[in-house]
Amino acid sequence: MAAVGSRSRRSLGLEPRFKVKLHPNRSSACDVGRRVQGCAGPWNLLPGFNMEALGARLAPMETTYTIGRLAEAAAVPVSTVRYYEHRGLLEPDRRTHARYRIYTAEGLKRLRFIKSAQSSGFTLKDIRLLLDLRDGAADPCGEVRAVVANRLAHVGTQLRELRRVERVLRETLAWCDEPRARGCCPAIEGLETAASRVTRREKSPTRRKGSR
Repeated sequence: MAAVGSRSRRSLGLEPRFKVKLHPNRSSACDVGRRVQGCAGPWNLLPGFNMEALGARLAPMETTYTIGRLAEAAAVPVSTVRYYEHRGLLEPDRRTHARYRIYTAEGLKRLRFIKSAQSSGFTLKDIRLLLDLRDGAADPCGEVRAVVANRLAHVGTQLRELRRVERVLRETLAWCDEPRARGCCPAIEGLETAASRVTRREKSPTRRKGSR
């Protein structure tokens, strides 16, 4: 009887041609909406039924992240996210009733920018200025260029200092290979004067070729 009743309902058009089958891994909200809208049958004749409202409720939601998922997506520790928040570079888009942080795709984009800029040599102060320019300035290119030029000049100073340190270390290593008396370390004695000698060489004027 149940089978006969089912066939009778289908013949009268009281059942859709196919059923919407939900699967947590294979059916997205968009798929479900399209399937429902494609169903045949007297759906639109039901009192109070609104297909458009149903489609809107089944529309895909914006991707959100907890602090753990955000850190994982950006390949940084959770402690780094918290530190950036403490420095005023990043903040959650909202919080749940339980005070859990919730971030959107824009928060992930901002976090990746901070990470990339820091690995490129910019300080957190520079990064905050760049973010402010990105968010507020109508035409930030000129000010951004000034920030980049200032950072490049600072890197040049650091490179010169590193080259000086490299020369001192090479001289010290050479002293370690020299013959020495027992209980005497030429490297320790040489370090007392190595830095000053290298500094004097750097400050001395370069002799031109052919000059006397």
